[in-house]
Order: sequence, then C-alpha cells, then structure tokens
Amino acid sequence: AAYGIDPMEFWVHDEWVNRPSTIILDGEGIVRFAYYGTFWGDRPTIEQTLEIIKTGNFEFEHPKRKK
Repeated sequence: AAYGIDPMEFWVHDEWVNRPSTIILDGEGIVRFAYYGTFWGDRPTIEQTLEIIKTGNFEFEHPKRKK
C-alpha cells in the first residue's frame, strides 16, 4: 500500500530512489509517528527512534532535511 506516498518521487544520480520512512505503531496498531524522508539518509537513527518510543515525544526533523 502506498498510503498517499509516491515512492518514486525523488530522482538522484540518474536513478529513481525510494524515500526512506520510519513508522511507529502503538500496541493497538494506531500510527503514533510517521516520518517520510527527503533523501536516502533523512530518517531518525535507531537510537533516535528508540528515544522517540521511550519518551513519547513524536517530534523529529532531520538536521539536513531538504526543503
């Protein structure tokens, strides 16, 4: 399922690349966090993702996110 996201939206180095994403669901299957990157490295690290889960602070923006 694409959920309104075009995975082929970004063109890099003469190739199509998929957008990275991080999705966190709660125990009931409700999406609590959804982050869609703007380039291959634009996503929270594993450590940042675990901190998001631990604290419940679902705010994140990669420092090099493309506008």
